[in-house]
Amino acid sequence: ISAMNITVFLQFVFLSFSQHFLLCSCFGTVHCVKMADNTQTDDRGKRKKSRYVHGANKKRAVAKDLCPGVHGVLVTCNFEERRCVSESYNLLNEYANRLYGPEKTEAAASDAHSGSDDDDDDVEAALSKEVASLKEKKPEHQRFQSLMSGAKNVVFIRCSKEIDPTRLVHFMLDDISVTKTAKARFAQRFLPISDVCYTSMSNITEQAKRVLAPHFHKPACQAETKFAVVFKSRNNGDMKRDDVIKVVADVANAGGITHKVDLTSPELSICVEIIKNNCCMSVVRDFYKLRRYNIHSIVTEGRAVEDKPTHQQQDPEGDKEAAVSKTDDDGAASTTGSEDKPS
Repeated sequence: ISAMNITVFLQFVFLSFSQHFLLCSCFGTVHCVKMADNTQTDDRGKRKKSRYVHGANKKRAVAKDLCPGVHGVLVTCNFEERRCVSESYNLLNEYANRLYGPEKTEAAASDAHSGSDDDDDDVEAALSKEVASLKEKKPEHQRFQSLMSGAKNVVFIRCSKEIDPTRLVHFMLDDISVTKTAKARFAQRFLPISDVCYTSMSNITEQAKRVLAPHFHKPACQAETKFAVVFKSRNNGDMKRDDVIKVVADVANAGGITHKVDLTSPELSICVEIIKNNCCMSVVRDFYKLRRYNIHSIVTEGRAVEDKPTHQQQDPEGDKEAAVSKTDDDGAASTTGSEDKPS
């Protein structure tokens, strides 16, 4: 009997000690958690700034700024820039696939040379290759990438080298004019940009020679061409419109043939877009036929909207109205913006 009592007593002591040890462990853990939490809060119970330092130092994906040497599409919108970028990607990718074929990554190209080696790979190997292909598809190798334009409600979609933005946008707007479907809610105007340079008269002169040469100076362009210069400036007060238009017009007529200025129905429109310290330039066709390259105006073509250029000397007040008219689809404030003929 005494042996049994001793055994029961020892079991009771062991259980009591175990429970006490567990309670102390739990209390110590909670106490440590509270102590750690107290180090991240001040006397008022608010979190200290040091708590956010680690998160602030993390690198985040930020869109790059617009810079010289790129080409792409200038897209305007109404306040919803992120949704505009998403719609622009969808539209441009859709028509780029139809015009140039599906986009091929570097991993896809390497797989094409590997032949039938992939047939022997198992599911795990296929998944690893898919992950590797996604990692190899860097932003600079994508067909389209958004850049910070430097102006509100204006985004710049950079195109890869094999994409001609002028051809792509004209192909897209032609299809939209036939189907009468905008396919976008926030993106409004798609203006192709062939070249970007810093804003100085010498740089713009050299830029105009590069951009205008295929359309005005080649032997196949010896016939007289009717053209107009479309100028718009945002967040820049240094570059004067008349000076830029004169330089561009002189370059257009520098090939030995004096081309004719036509502000009503030009065959070619030279678009000059100045945003902060960048000058974007391109030569487009059917600028007024395609409603200034505004997809919503193309769909609602039946509306009577007067957006023809006005001669500055004939009606200086009309030129001011064109800069702030209701048909201005850029959605952003600009220092000046209208169509004019070279002085």
